[in-house]
Amino acid sequence: MSPKIASELTELMVGVVTGGTGTAGAISEAQVAGKTGTAELGPVPGQENSPEPEQIKDAWFAAFAPAEKPQLAVGVLLVEAEAAGGEVAAPVAAEVLSAGL
Repeated sequence: MSPKIASELTELMVGVVTGGTGTAGAISEAQVAGKTGTAELGPVPGQENSPEPEQIKDAWFAAFAPAEKPQLAVGVLLVEAEAAGGEVAAPVAAEVLSAGL
């Protein structure tokens, strides 16, 4: 990846943490660059025929910090999570990054 593309990607990932879906991934020790994700895998068993069935979800958050000179990278995947990646996986990543820095 070119340095220009890497810089642009980092800037976008910082935006996810500073004002997007990954704000729960922020830490006081450094600027975090991250990306949330949520995969809906289908309806919860027994709700297949409901008009709006609850979905089985996998939630993830991938991040690195400090954003400008990374020292740590982390990926968190929660299988059959209770909520979206920014809500449940980002806080886990934040704890790991905070402890590591």
